[in-house]
Order: sequence, then structure tokens, then C-alpha cells
Amino acid sequence: MQRANGIQLNPQSGSPQKDISFRSGQIIYGKVNKINPNHTAEVQIGSMKITAALDAPLQTGRKYWLQVQPGEGTIKLKRMASPSGHEAASIKSTVEQLVSRLGMPRNKESLELAQFLLKNQLPVRKDTFQAALEWIKGSEASTQHGLNTVKTMHIQNLPFIKNVFQALLSIEEGKPFHTLLAGLAEQLDKSGESTDTALQIRNLISQQIQPEKNRISSDALQRLITAWASGESTAEKQQSAFRVLLAAGFVDKNITEAEFAESFVQKAQASPLAANPSSRLAEGLTLISQYSRAMKQNNLPLANQALEAFGRLMSGVLNLNDGPNQPNGIMTETGTFTLTAAQGIKRPGDPASDAGKPIGAQGAVPHAPAEQAVRMVKQLIMAYTADDRGPLTLNAKGQSIVQLEALFASIQGVKTISEAKDSLSNMIGALSESGTRANGIAGLAFQDSELLMSLSDWELNSSDFSNGTFVRDFIQKLSKMLGLDMESYLAASFGKEDSAASEELLSLKPLLLKLLNENQPYTVKEAAEQALHRLTAQQLLSSDAGPLQNLVMQIPLAMENHRSDLTIQWSGRKKSDGSIDPSYCRILFYLDLANIKETVIDLQIQNKVIKVTVYNESAEQLKPLLDAFLPVLKHNLEEMGYMLSSVGFEPSADRNNPVSRQLSPLSVHTDSYSGVDLRI
Repeated sequence: MQRANGIQLNPQSGSPQKDISFRSGQIIYGKVNKINPNHTAEVQIGSMKITAALDAPLQTGRKYWLQVQPGEGTIKLKRMASPSGHEAASIKSTVEQLVSRLGMPRNKESLELAQFLLKNQLPVRKDTFQAALEWIKGSEASTQHGLNTVKTMHIQNLPFIKNVFQALLSIEEGKPFHTLLAGLAEQLDKSGESTDTALQIRNLISQQIQPEKNRISSDALQRLITAWASGESTAEKQQSAFRVLLAAGFVDKNITEAEFAESFVQKAQASPLAANPSSRLAEGLTLISQYSRAMKQNNLPLANQALEAFGRLMSGVLNLNDGPNQPNGIMTETGTFTLTAAQGIKRPGDPASDAGKPIGAQGAVPHAPAEQAVRMVKQLIMAYTADDRGPLTLNAKGQSIVQLEALFASIQGVKTISEAKDSLSNMIGALSESGTRANGIAGLAFQDSELLMSLSDWELNSSDFSNGTFVRDFIQKLSKMLGLDMESYLAASFGKEDSAASEELLSLKPLLLKLLNENQPYTVKEAAEQALHRLTAQQLLSSDAGPLQNLVMQIPLAMENHRSDLTIQWSGRKKSDGSIDPSYCRILFYLDLANIKETVIDLQIQNKVIKVTVYNESAEQLKPLLDAFLPVLKHNLEEMGYMLSSVGFEPSADRNNPVSRQLSPLSVHTDSYSGVDLRI
């Protein structure tokens, strides 16, 4: 049976392990293999052998209770007396002896933990035993999962603290990473606590686990709304974008822009996103309402005050330039936008001198209140979703898609937006067909079909998993988004200015840490902790061991309508300067695919000679497909300086291969160094 997350914590029997570190006070149950003449002996603890100094003569071939003594250099062991009067005790009495020596209560949990530690020949201290017992009892996971996690902590020489236990337990429990992230996204949606941190996390998760169809429709929605609201769009493009939004159902059919703007303000003010009155969204909505109400009452001074305040609010967010949606006012030399009074706009036939006159001035043509309100709504939407479009942003980079969906969902309803996204996705998908592309979509004007076609071309060409360069960049991007290098970045940037503004601090891990310090519902914090533990576990399991380096990475993937985790384990030799040696390494890929299901690719490189083995239940059906790709694979590898020795396919159920013998295709453990170039 294979683990859903593709990672197994504990190495299989016979796998190389790190040497377990010993601390004063630890109790071990070991076998004396050999007595040396210098008062030392070879003591075997499980599969590990150590040389230790003894305080008393012992007999070869027998097992003893031994306690680590303080001191440096050679490990010093002291024989402990056996209460039963003999060393060859039964396993039951041995377990009871250990619990008694530790001064722990003799209950089911302590006896079970003691038996597990003895069976796996792991050293014991009272403090670590007590801590492990508390962690296992306090966990919702099964006892066996907790015990396996404790074993991993010992074998990997990891800090024996609760955070490490919880992180590794998240791996042991076996939930896929993408499922944990989806659960967090769901809790964030339910909570209604739309803080900047929550929105940033929701956006990152959306980019990582959203199925391709949903991602395309979400991206297209953002681009459509931008085309409608942006001051850089022509009036014709804005009108075309609004008609497409109408056709897809994002906007209620048979209403005008002015009617939509008025409805937008009313519904947005009542939505949870505008619950904080000091937020810029809430302030902007209030000012638009004040302006519209003042104009209806013919209160021009109050209308001008609302416009001036709105202009000041927008000047700190958008990089305003000349365009159809620029607020009435003046851009200073420093780039700050200032409003003095609401101004008229020059219309065909109006004298040029009218352009600078305030509302109500003699001879000026006032800007239609409804049209002005539409322009203000567009500016507010652009400000609310500002990212790379301007030097100053209302929110952090990369939130625009999720914010737009959340904003429109709170106004139009989640079901309406979901159905509209499906409609937009179908429209884009239809344009990929040659006939539809030539004739356009029925019911849409020619220019509207052209706009949708441009979105279709961009979206459908934005991802290509058959392109190696794209896949490489894609994996690197997702790895960076997860924040797996956060601690390294903080260490490197310590003491430097402006480090807090770096993109590394806008990745998932630091944002999760920030979210846990906010006033969030318990369900949100619980889901955030689970995701954080999975990220921490990957970092803990990536380590150096002498001249070898190990890397474990798990990336959530969304391909069409299928979600999975890509798990990568890389073990390689380091050069003398500490850099990775690409000539000697082993890489294991684990992926659960929609059609061929669980797949493991074992890539072994020795002196730039590559051997590839693919493990899959459908190995026999996959073999014939190799012929079409083998020449290209060989050629491309040769271009990179590598030689392909073989590509083989093996069924996962084959018990003769070292990968499938494990509970999971990827056994995550650290290889030890013992005088050879590379030990796998």
C-alpha cells in the first residue's frame, strides 16, 4: 500500500542511516560484539555499531542495559544492574524494566512506547521519553504514526522538540499536500476574515492547486475586468470588455454601466470585504456614495469635497496617467495627484476654455454624475487589485485575481461567479476550434470576439507541460512561492535595509507564520498549521551528510482537472567547493497521474551516464511508447553532456526492485557517508 503524499519517513530495513548521537543520561539496550584490549568494546544498537569505553568487564555476545556517561571523545557506557538478576530477560520484562528505570507510570501508552524503542534499538532518556509520550497522547493521529515519527527524529538526529514532531507527523499521516492547501483555502473562504495576509495566502494557493480550466477562467476574468476598468484601455475596448462580462454572466444582463456601478457600490458596501471602515475599499465606496448623493441633491460643494478626497485616496495607489479614467485634477512634478474641484470635460463642440472650469461655473458643461460615478468605480477596482501596474500598491503583489473573484463573489454571489467562470472558460475553449475562431461566437459582436480571442491565445499558450524549459521554470517558481528558502534568505539579509519588502517574505511559509499571529478563527489556524508543518517537514528532511547532500521537495500540481503532488528526492555528491556535482546523483520523482495513476521515475547518474527506471502498474502498456521518444531523449541528453545507458519499465508490484519494496515509492531518509563516493 502506497502513501498518498509520496513520502515515507522511515527507511526500510538495511537502508543507510545517520549515526545516532548520544547524550549523557541516555539508556540503551545493546549487544556486545567484541571486547578490545584498551577497555573499549564494539556495541551494537540495532544495525548501528559503536566503539565505547566500558566501566566494567562484559561478556561478548550478551545484551546489557547501558547508560551514557558524561565526557568528551570516546562514548563512555556504564552497565546498569538488572532487577531480575539476569540479562537475558523476556521482551515483556525488558519493557517493564525500562519503564521502571525511567520512573514512568506502567500504563498501556508508556509500555507501548518502551517496547517500540527497544524493538528499534533506539537510545532512551527520561526527558525525551516523557516528551514523546505526551506528544503521541496529545495527537489526533494514530499511535503507530506517532511512534514512527519519534523513530525518524532519532534516526535523523533532529531536535527533539514538539514542532519537529508535528512537522514530521504531517508526513507520516499521509495526507496529500494539495489536499492540505485546498482545505486551508476552503477555511479562508468560509471565515470571511479577508485580511491582507489571508488574501495573499488565498492567491498563492489558487496559483498552485487551481485546476487549469479554473485558472484560465480566473486569469481571463482578471484581464477582462482590467480591460474594462483600466484608464489605459480605449473607450471601445472598455465597452467591448463590458459586453463580454455581460455575455458570460459576471454582470447582470440588460443593465447599463451606470446601473452596474450604482449596484456595485451598494452591494460592495454591505459585503464583508468592506467591513473595515478604515480600509481604502470602504473609504472609496463611501466617497463615491457621497458624491452621487450630493449630485442628486445638487449640492455641488459637497460633491467637490468627495471628489477631492477620492482623488487623494487614489493618488497613493495608482500610477495615474492620461487616459479615459483619469480623475479630474492635476498631476504634480513629483507624481502626486491633487484635486482642487470637480471639473467638466471637454465634449465635441465645447470651447476649450470650459475644460478647466469647476462644476457649476458659468459656461462649463458639467460631467454627467452617472458617468463620473462609473469612472470612480473603475478607478477603485483598479486600485483594489493593483499589482505591477504602478509603483504604489494598495495590496501586496499577486493578489489581484483572488481579490477580484472575492469582490465580485461578495457582490454577485459565489454561485453566480462560479457559473460565469464556467461560461467564460467554455467561450475561451470554443475559440480554440478553427471554425469558431473563424466565425466568432454567436451573440457576440466582432470586436468582442476579437477581445475574447486575444484572451484565449494568451491563456492557452501560457502553460505547456510538454516543454522542458517551461516545466523547469514552473517548478522553480512554485518552490519559491512555497518559501522553502525563507530561513536562508533571512540569514543572508540580516542587517540589510529593505529586506522586509522582498518577495521571499511574500511566499507561503512566512505568510502562514504571519496568519497564525492574527486574530483568525480556530479552523483557519488549524488548517494553516497543517500546511506549515508540511513545509517545515520538507526542510527538516533536506540535509547534508558529509560530502553528500539530500533534498526533499513536494510541490502541489494542477493539470487540467486533476490535482496531485510532485515529490522529488535528490541525493548527490558535493564538490570540494560545496557546490552540487551534477555528474553523480540520484533523483526520484513520484507523481500520481490522472490516467496511469501512481508513477515513480528513478534517475541514476554515475559519471554523467544516466539510467532511467519507470515504476508503474501499467509498465507493459507503457513500454511500446518509448520508441517514439527515445531518439529525442538521447539527443537532448547528449546536448547537455550526458549519455543515456537505458530506460526500463517495471511494475510497482515487482518485489525485486528496491523502490517498490518500500511502503511508499519515495523513501525519505538521509544517506550516510562511509568512505565511498556515493551511497544510495
